[in-house]
Amino acid sequence: VGWVSKASADQRAGRAGRTSPGHCYRLFSSAHFVDEMKPHADPQILGVPVEGVVLQMRAMGIDKVINFPFISPPEKTSLMAAEKTLQILGAVERGRGGDDVGPLTALGRAMAVLPISPRHSRMLFAAAQSVVPGCLSPAIAIAAALSMDSPFLRNTTEDEDDNNTHAKGPPPHVRFHHPHSDALSAAQAVLAYDQCKGVKAKEEFCAKNRLHEKTMREMSDLRRQLQRMIVSLANAQKIP
Repeated sequence: VGWVSKASADQRAGRAGRTSPGHCYRLFSSAHFVDEMKPHADPQILGVPVEGVVLQMRAMGIDKVINFPFISPPEKTSLMAAEKTLQILGAVERGRGGDDVGPLTALGRAMAVLPISPRHSRMLFAAAQSVVPGCLSPAIAIAAALSMDSPFLRNTTEDEDDNNTHAKGPPPHVRFHHPHSDALSAAQAVLAYDQCKGVKAKEEFCAKNRLHEKTMREMSDLRRQLQRMIVSLANAQKIP
């Protein structure tokens, strides 16, 4: 959680009085607005890991990513760290002859196909190559869970005051709780969600277990998409 920019605050203030006279009350002082808040928000690319961006650009044939004319260029250290991460993941070969950037590997080309982060896609290919039976399906569920926001809803004041709420105690989705990982908890929830037959049953499942319906639906769609793509890559013999 952080402060919005001045431009965002002004844009939100414009919503007050749009259809009728209104007022905007800000939960910060005018001094903080003038002295502390940025005029505009930083470009998103400056605040997120860029391994996925670098991998996609390398898959498009752009080898010298560090020299690419970005509109809002990331820090060079971030791009270098992303290249190093891709080397560790096996997506990029180590440079030869003094070149810091090696060519994309067959694994890297396969990783670039999946619509998730390189770290998560590498996990899926490791599971696909594993000699341990039955580990790919839960790995796909975990990758889908890690790619989305948490689906678990917290109790609110309105819930506590509602006469129709459940008895006091832990939330109903505690049955999906894994003691060592929130991602495993979400993965267990999405696997149970996919067992429901029909839209109505899935809606009731989310309401009963206090799960965010839209997040669960998107997580389920991503899980099925990843499953299809892994099978397709395996059939095409593109999984190294």
